[in-house]
Parts: sequence; C-alpha cells; structure tokens
Amino acid sequence: LLKRQSVEIEGMRHQLERLLKWRFGRQSEKSGDDGMPLFPDLDVESEPTPAEPEISKTQPESKPTRKTKRSSGRRKIPDHFPREARTYDVSDEDKICDCGVEKVLIGNEVHEQYEYIAASVHVIRHVRLKYACPNKCDGSPVTASRPKQAVPKSIAAEGLLAKIVTDKREFHLPMYRQIKMWKQQGWTVSESTLCDLEASVADALTPLFVLLKNRLLKYRIIQADETPVRYLDVSNRRKSKQGYVWLYSSRDTAVYDFTSSRRRVGPNEMLSKFSGTLLVDQYAGYNDVCARDDVIRAGCMSHARRKFKECSSPNDLVLESLAYFRELYAVEKLAKTQADERHKIWLEHNPGASNE
Repeated sequence: LLKRQSVEIEGMRHQLERLLKWRFGRQSEKSGDDGMPLFPDLDVESEPTPAEPEISKTQPESKPTRKTKRSSGRRKIPDHFPREARTYDVSDEDKICDCGVEKVLIGNEVHEQYEYIAASVHVIRHVRLKYACPNKCDGSPVTASRPKQAVPKSIAAEGLLAKIVTDKREFHLPMYRQIKMWKQQGWTVSESTLCDLEASVADALTPLFVLLKNRLLKYRIIQADETPVRYLDVSNRRKSKQGYVWLYSSRDTAVYDFTSSRRRVGPNEMLSKFSGTLLVDQYAGYNDVCARDDVIRAGCMSHARRKFKECSSPNDLVLESLAYFRELYAVEKLAKTQADERHKIWLEHNPGASNE
C-alpha cells in the first residue's frame, strides 16, 4: 500500500511539475538547463543531480559569432525593382548666373522611394478571324483556333484565377471580402462564382498534383504530419466541421492532402506505393503504413528529447541522453548549409553516437 501511494505521489508531482512548466516556464525548447526542474523546491525527496557527462571531443567546436553592428539609416532599395526615372529641371531664369552667363550642367542629385501601382481589372477581348472563299464555292470557311487556357471557356483569365486562389489560400482572405474588393474595382461577382472558379483551378492543377506525388514517392525518406482545419459543411453552410490537412515532404518536394477526418485512410491512400523510411510521430493513423515490411518507421528527435527534458528528477541516463541531443544539434547546425552531406558530416564527427 505504501509503495503504491509513493508511486502515485511521484506521478502527481511529475504532472504538477509539467503543468507549472507549461504555465509559467519557458516555451522554447532550446538547449540550456536541460533536465532541471522549474521549481526544484517541490522535489524535496529527489537525489542530487549527477554530473553531466562530457560530450565527445570530436564534436565540432562552435566559433564565437561576431555581432555585426546594425547599420543606422535608411536601407538601400534593392536593384531588382523596376525603375521609373523622373527628371526635374530648374527654370530658365535660374539657369542665368548673376554675371549674365548661362550656367552649365555639372551633375545631379538622386533619391529613390517605393511606389505601389494598384491592380486593376481589365478585359481581354479574344478576336478569332474567319476566312472563306470569295468565289462562293463548296469550300468550308476556317476560323482561327482558340488560345490554350488553364480553364477552357472560363470567364476569368489565368492572372485573375491565380489572384483569387492566392488570396484565399496563401493570405486566408475569405470570398466575401474578395467580393467587396472586386466590387470597388467595378466587378460585381457572386460568392458561388468565385468558389466555382477556385474549384476549376483545382481541377486544372490535378495533373501537377499527381506529378508531385509520383516524384515524392520516389524518395527513400518522407516526413508526414497533419494539422486540423475548419471547413464549411456542404449540407449546412451555417455550420463548420473539422478536417485535416496532411503534409508529405522530402527534400524539395511537398504535397498537401485534405481529409474530412483524422482516420488512417488518408495516409494509407497517399503512401500505398511508398517504400522506405517514414518520419512521423506516434499517432496511430500511420500504423498501417508502418506495419508493412517495406516501410521503416522513424521517430522525431525533438519529440524524443522532450520526454527526457520533462523528467522532474534527471538521472545519469537522462543527462547523458540530453548531452547526445545537444551534440546532434551542434552537428545539424554545422551541416545546415550542406544538406546533401549531412549524414556524412554526422558520421565524421560522431561515428557511434547515432547507433547508441
């Protein structure tokens, strides 16, 4: 009975320590006082903290960074912006010197400033010429072919379609706000029309999605994660439901997928043809994919480190593990600009730490 009570008390202390650290402690997970409790007075029965083991001598020594002095004054405008030169001349009267001689040009003074040209809606009128035989024979007339468009027979051209989708997805601008903006520019459009245009863009970009997906599945390592997002219910526009956006990425390729639930159907369909290492958290939705013989499940080092850092009474194993994590981060920082040689650099500096 006393042993069970002791275990329960220790568990409650650990939960209280985590709660206090979450509520009042530093939210950043940067390495510092790893493993030290936020309120050490609460753990009165814990043993003295053992000395932290030495980190491998092969760890790359970080050179002291020299603080660059922040330049004062206005920054120079980048050269990639287009320029419009406006030249200002003095009056003819001011060009005459007091001695009666006309002054000559000796130079100029230049200053630059940013300007914004507001976007405007204009209409592209496509005129297709038709030709027929003047002799009124049986020959059929010919008409110039239509130009290729992303969305055939659409009322909106490619630039307008890109504007609608970018404002909605990149800048989270709802359709009703876009309607007000377009109305200020003289274009009266309904919300259903904008939604139909966005859906047509999604259909037009489907081949690109398939291409990116096939490219992604060729990699041997894929990282996957999901995040909740609210979306409107089709049957009842006044209510919203919770869906999930799934991210699958590797190197320079990223693919997004949307599902109405967090069930494992999403990753099962997306990764049905994948074989290699899948970097995910411990969510059970990836279990079916990781259970296959051709898929290796890899955990996240940040999640693993977090469990060691949350220990209220760090022992030798905890401190030694945190030291390995700091060593790993140091090597990752060294190889930040050399992604292709990251594993090689890790083996050169710490050949045995990853296996341990």
